[in-house]
Amino acid sequence: MDELARPAQLGDLPALGRLLEAAGRELAGRRGARLFVSGAGAGPPARGAGADVDELLAAWMAEPPRCVLAGTLDDVVVGLASGHVEPPVRGVGPIGVVDCCYVEEAARQVGVGGALRTALQAWFDRQGCDGVDVPVLPGDRASKQLWEAAGFSARLLVLHRPPG
Repeated sequence: MDELARPAQLGDLPALGRLLEAAGRELAGRRGARLFVSGAGAGPPARGAGADVDELLAAWMAEPPRCVLAGTLDDVVVGLASGHVEPPVRGVGPIGVVDCCYVEEAARQVGVGGALRTALQAWFDRQGCDGVDVPVLPGDRASKQLWEAAGFSARLLVLHRPPG
């Protein structure tokens, strides 16, 4: 079985759009997801949240400095990762930010997520980033473990209170 992460191509857009929508649906029931997928935090949009997935993906692919990767198994696109670079602020940075890292459920636990993580980290390194931030929702153990396995650790917790 061949597993791989490669730069996304325009021909990947239908598969990447399907994956981005699936990521949004999977997040929908989790604590904190409403703000996460609406643009108040990084993360994949959900169709019902007013995001046009196809337009977003096309913009991501055309907008430097940004990296969009396709994760594949036997040349079938089963994963998506995207990241961008935030400019330096107060002498720190630039900082890489992971926008999305998602592998469809049937293709998990075989290395696609790790290949996407490694390729995205290599891209951030080539951009000269001082570090990389990966937003993960509370309770998302699988995502937390994927990134911690590569040496990531929590550096900030964001607390939120809705009005009322």
